[in-house]
Amino acid sequence: MDPKDFPDDLVQMQAAWNTTYDALAAPRPATPPPCAAACCSCPDSCGGTPTG
Repeated sequence: MDPKDFPDDLVQMQAAWNTTYDALAAPRPATPPPCAAACCSCPDSCGGTPTG
């Protein structure tokens, strides 16, 4: 269908949604999970106290 058959605000909202979706769907590098201080065995990286 021709976009001029739809209200301008709807066409703009669809374009914005497509841009957002494309950004969210883009591949991203894997990142390791953050170190949790409660189970910290790596005090140098997160500043926590080693538990083990």
